Amino acid sequence: MYLSDLGQSNFLTVRGVVTAVEPIAHGEPPVEKKKEGEKSDNLRAVRRVAVCASGSLVRVPVVSSMHVTHLFRTLMVRDLLEKAGVTEEQLAALRTGQPEFYQTLFSGGTLEKNDQKNGEDGGSGKKKAKSDRTGLLKEMFPDPDGFARLFYPAYLFGCSIPWLNAMVEGAVGVGHLWPLVREVADLHGVTAESLRREFGVSFPLQPVVVLEEEVDPMVFSRTDDTASGKRGEGDEDARMIYRVEYIPAGTKFLHELHVEMRGGGRGALLALSALRYLADELLPRHPYLGGMVKRGFGRAEFRYRFPEWEGGPVGKEHYEGYVKERAAEVRAAVERLAGTAA
Repeated sequence: MYLSDLGQSNFLTVRGVVTAVEPIAHGEPPVEKKKEGEKSDNLRAVRRVAVCASGSLVRVPVVSSMHVTHLFRTLMVRDLLEKAGVTEEQLAALRTGQPEFYQTLFSGGTLEKNDQKNGEDGGSGKKKAKSDRTGLLKEMFPDPDGFARLFYPAYLFGCSIPWLNAMVEGAVGVGHLWPLVREVADLHGVTAESLRREFGVSFPLQPVVVLEEEVDPMVFSRTDDTASGKRGEGDEDARMIYRVEYIPAGTKFLHELHVEMRGGGRGALLALSALRYLADELLPRHPYLGGMVKRGFGRAEFRYRFPEWEGGPVGKEHYEGYVKERAAEVRAAVERLAGTAA
């Protein structure tokens, strides 16, 4: 990780190297549904992004920035609530009774739907319940910036706030995890020597075709009760065969985080401290990427190097103090919301 020239940029660019300790299964979302009667090959392909290298396009396997942001956000939100003394029972009450608040915290918020299209007319009980929830949330959190600074992961990674019809732009831009192949290294100005010097890793930068040769599908099977889901006399279990492409263990990824210089730099210091806390305390406890983690997939090692700030290292204590100062306010807000949701 390095500190960019503050005279040239309004962002601090932080670099890290992530190593897949186990295979990583991070698939493409389904693009189109199969036509009626058309057979599916039941293959979940690895997500790929096109890269222009040496005058031609190549497709490179990646772990998407959206997935990484969701991991970072979830870990930091759960840790914040735990440190504030929020219980699992209160979380369950929020999930069912205050869905707008819960989704904003854990997934960055949701877009508002047209109630008429959802069959909720003006006099429906559902619409009134939603109006009541929205009214309480507006009373408690009338200001987007105030909400985001209380629940700091929302400030870091951004969110939409449906009860205010507002957006919070995150202070941290989270990049894709790019495999360290020759085409990616050339684009990012990375060499084998710079990787050895910055992160202590030494390996040859191969072209992406070498990695693609190792991205093979693994075959799995799943047994359902019956094809129809209902068991009748003489019915047999239905067995489904499917294949999952994976990025092989040992693959190393380049990762960049871009921290915006806000508040005369002090906002960036707190954001860097929060990321340091994430890297040192939270990721070692849950170092998983992609899916199928219960089947031996996803474990990774995250290695980041943090820049100095005013002659000294950026420590996690700035963020830890910030959370401690606001713990009582966070707990009181959740208790009030969970009490109305119970």
